[in-house]
Amino acid sequence: MGFRKESIGLFVIGGLVLFGIGMFLIGDRHQLFARHTEYYTEFTNLSGLTTGAKVRVSGLDAGEVLTIGVPDSPAERFRLRFRINAQLGALVRSDSVVTIGREGVVGGTYLSVRPGSSEAPQADALATIPSAEPTEMSALLASAAGLLDDVKGTLQCVTAAVSNLHDVVLGVKEGRGTAGMLLRDDALASDI
Repeated sequence: MGFRKESIGLFVIGGLVLFGIGMFLIGDRHQLFARHTEYYTEFTNLSGLTTGAKVRVSGLDAGEVLTIGVPDSPAERFRLRFRINAQLGALVRSDSVVTIGREGVVGGTYLSVRPGSSEAPQADALATIPSAEPTEMSALLASAAGLLDDVKGTLQCVTAAVSNLHDVVLGVKEGRGTAGMLLRDDALASDI
């Protein structure tokens, strides 16, 4: 009977140790045990960004998006609350800019904080950091398509001008028009 109690006790203690190790590993991965500073930013278009997305400061994983406040009207913007590791807080200045980045062409989205200048004061906790709206891939493709249409139109104009010039040169060689007659008739050219 004593052996059974000891086995159960060892099993419970082993389970608690494994649970503690697991919590430490998970917590370390999500930076749960690090000190953080929270900030806000606002966007009109989230470009696929969701709660829990990574936050990067100067390209370094530094935190996560905590909440996304949905606007009450189309004139308002989405308000994001995010946190970053307090060790990187010195890089976040009043002139820092927050953007939404994408990991590759089909990768996930993340919040990118560009460090501010050394002359600007460090941003206070819970400050609203200015943002730059993301550029949608569809908008870039539409712009590229418009540019290609413009180039196509320009090429058609150039082709028409070259064709007209060709017709003029051919007419002059065949003796049509005043210039053509002067080139063909030596006597007329001498008289003039």
